[in-house]
Amino acid sequence: MVTSTAVEQLNRMVRQTLSLSQKYGQDEHDDIEWRWARWDWSIGVAFYGIAQAYEVAPHAGWHEDMQRWIDAKIDGGMENVCVNSTMPLHAVLSLRERLLDDPKYERICDRYDRYLMQEQKRTPSGAIPHFMSAGGAAAEIWADTLFVSVIYLARRGAALGEKSYVQEAMKQLVLHMAKLRDESSKLYFHGWDDVASKPLGFLWGRGNAWVTSAAVDILQYEPEDTHDKRLAVGMLNDQLEALVTLQDASGMWRTVLDRPDSYLETSVTAGVAYGILKGIRLGLVDEKFKPAAERAMAAVLANVDAEGNVLGGSSGTAVQADLEGYRTIPLQVTAFTQGLGLLAVGEWIRSERTKASQ
Repeated sequence: MVTSTAVEQLNRMVRQTLSLSQKYGQDEHDDIEWRWARWDWSIGVAFYGIAQAYEVAPHAGWHEDMQRWIDAKIDGGMENVCVNSTMPLHAVLSLRERLLDDPKYERICDRYDRYLMQEQKRTPSGAIPHFMSAGGAAAEIWADTLFVSVIYLARRGAALGEKSYVQEAMKQLVLHMAKLRDESSKLYFHGWDDVASKPLGFLWGRGNAWVTSAAVDILQYEPEDTHDKRLAVGMLNDQLEALVTLQDASGMWRTVLDRPDSYLETSVTAGVAYGILKGIRLGLVDEKFKPAAERAMAAVLANVDAEGNVLGGSSGTAVQADLEGYRTIPLQVTAFTQGLGLLAVGEWIRSERTKASQ
């Protein structure tokens, strides 16, 4: 069965992701593998994927390995509080839900809550900035922020019963989508300079996947039919209309979506597939997009090797000044591509199980 094969691949992916996090988890100075060691967005995406994979295919030992990594960083005096470093808090929340209510977990969540809700400057339009300008102004809005910090804000608000957190997350989602959106294509630029009022970068593939998947994950925490929710759902489905026209025959999307001379890339493919499949399950995305997700999933599964590495993902990508900058980002096995792959395969298994039960 397709599902049993996918479960086997998912389990290999989990084991390999945890293995790499333990192998490289203590050496933050390694030139190639530091992303597995640093309390930052990259490992946070990996752990987010592992925790969600557990919901569809329980795997022994995942929480012990995650806890060992998380506790070592917290006990070591982790102080890097910023947008990117919010992402590992999903692992903290998962550990609290499944294991124990350690006071240190609540303390670190409280620290980030204050940062996101009170301390971090906003851009002129009110968005959480991904980067400040050289002069210290809150200037740059990036697609990445939605995934690495705003999902947490919505999830944390739902867990605490703090409606203001969820409302702020919804505000940030709509602001980011409105500012980053290219009105002619309905796709999203990598960034936006909110002081100079101009787009930054190009229609970057993984940036669009951040928007697709983050939108679904944020919207799940807003139970009411609000104006912001309707706006976000509309923009999400508009984006998917555009994305399906750019999907390669292989099922993949490119690292710059509208540039045929840029390479096919796995992380964007996994992130978009996850967003479509989960969005359909939650009633946020039109069912007509499922064939595109199925083609994408075939491509993602084909890029998982025998060890569980998700291949064909581009390395870390800041906003680039020109197209060549995006086209020359190297392919690498990274924690975040593993995480996006885990999210996609886990959601695919849910979808296939639902189909089989009907």
